[in-house]
Amino acid sequence: MKKILTFIILSFSVFSIHAVAQETIETDYTSFIEMVIQKNREYQVQQLDVLDYEAGVKAAGVRADPELEVSYLENRENKLRKGPGFEGQLSWDLEFGGKRKARINVAREQYRWSREILKGAEENLKMEASIAYLESVLAEQAFSVIEKAYQSMSRIAAFDSIRHQLGEIPKMEAQQSRLEANLAYNEFKEAKLNWQNKLINLQSLIGNTSDTLYTPVYSINIDFPDFDFDFWYQQALNNKSDLYVAEQERKWMEAEAHAVRADRRMDLVLFAGVEHNKTSVTPALDSPAETIFNIGFSFPLKFSNNNKAALYQADIAIKQADIHLEHTRSELYNGLKEQYATFRKYKEMMQTIQEEWLPEAEEMLKASNYAYERGSTTFLQVLHAQRANQEIQLQFLDTKAAYIEALLSLQFLSNYWYYNWE
Repeated sequence: MKKILTFIILSFSVFSIHAVAQETIETDYTSFIEMVIQKNREYQVQQLDVLDYEAGVKAAGVRADPELEVSYLENRENKLRKGPGFEGQLSWDLEFGGKRKARINVAREQYRWSREILKGAEENLKMEASIAYLESVLAEQAFSVIEKAYQSMSRIAAFDSIRHQLGEIPKMEAQQSRLEANLAYNEFKEAKLNWQNKLINLQSLIGNTSDTLYTPVYSINIDFPDFDFDFWYQQALNNKSDLYVAEQERKWMEAEAHAVRADRRMDLVLFAGVEHNKTSVTPALDSPAETIFNIGFSFPLKFSNNNKAALYQADIAIKQADIHLEHTRSELYNGLKEQYATFRKYKEMMQTIQEEWLPEAEEMLKASNYAYERGSTTFLQVLHAQRANQEIQLQFLDTKAAYIEALLSLQFLSNYWYYNWE
């Protein structure tokens, strides 16, 4: 009897503690997403990229600086020395044809493009974090299901050990129930490890390197929205950042083409200078002091404009942007179509399992346990009922995960975030 009592105590002490041995802070879905957006390192780097492009808009507006040239003159003729002098000239390159404005427009379109890229990165990060949060929640629920099954098998094994000591059942039947309890314990450990790994993944998303562990607190209420495919697709056309990125990329290429054309227009360089020579040092030269002023302009002869390769490249870039935009729309449509079909399938499966299979499995398990405790059924029947109930509950969790993930995918592809955890 001492061995039996020890087995019972150990069986219940193994699963008496759920949480990992670490300081934990419960966080709801909304707070977790906010932490991910605020603390994720890769997202912070992309935010700095936007600031870099914003600074580029101001840098593109800088005008050319005037140039000042000063030189000293020393005039000599054999051993005869004329008077020393100096020369100075101020020049300024004036851009015509809207070159500065074109550069600013290119930089501004790049900046707007970077902002759309950042929005897309935020959508991707939100989707990744949502899936990770969902997986950790469902991993804990799966752990709870397997833990209860282990508890049940441990109670049966302890009960059968007592019955064997009392001579009510043979040793082989008690050994079989203890073996099943050991197998259930292995499943229990694997489920716990899987849950802990999902929690660690949550910490990596928020860049947490401390001993504090953030754990989900949730209330997943399965609902079945009646939005049809046209609703989701219209939301995508209105909200999806990928489309805005492709559209903004085309505007960027148009600005680049305009800048190429502006660069082919003529510039003008204005200059003004002065040259002064002193009286000759050697009296025999008799060279008086003189001052020369000059003012004028220069401009390049644009023979290079005969080469139109840059214009051709700019037109190709615009055509590529058009193709990319159409491809993005097509990919978005097909992706939504696929996810909507997946969502509909798992919606039907969810309803069937939730309304029919789960109640039947639970009722069968209760009846089997009740009959076994009174000796009117075999352990094999109880085992079958236990495994069937556990399998259906785990399948329900897998289906729930697939259903919510499909719903999240629809929201991600349309950027219309309808579903949340409370």
